[in-house]
Amino acid sequence: MHRTNLSWESYRDIRSDAKADAASKFCLFSLATLEVACSPSSTEIALVEEQYPDSWRWSVIGADGFITDCGSEPSRDLAKTAVELALRLEGAFSVGAERS
Repeated sequence: MHRTNLSWESYRDIRSDAKADAASKFCLFSLATLEVACSPSSTEIALVEEQYPDSWRWSVIGADGFITDCGSEPSRDLAKTAVELALRLEGAFSVGAERS
C-alpha cells in the first residue's frame, strides 16, 4: 500500500479554526470521513472524503480558493495517492510556466 508524503489529519482533529473552516467549505459528503493535508511546497489544501461505500472523493484547492483538480477512487489510500500525483503534476506545470 502506497502512502503519500503529505501529512493527513482528520477533520475532527484539526486545531486551527481557519483550516477547519476552509476544509468544511469544500466537503460535499461527510465531515466524519473528511481528511485534510496542506501541501508542504505550496499553499494548496488537499481533501479526501468518502462519497459512498467504495468511493472516495479527492480534491486539491488552490490558494485562490478554487478547486484545481478532483476525482474519485475506490479507496482512501488510492484517493490520497491521486492527490499526491495531482500536486506533483501541478508543480511540474508551474515550474515550466516560470521558465517561459
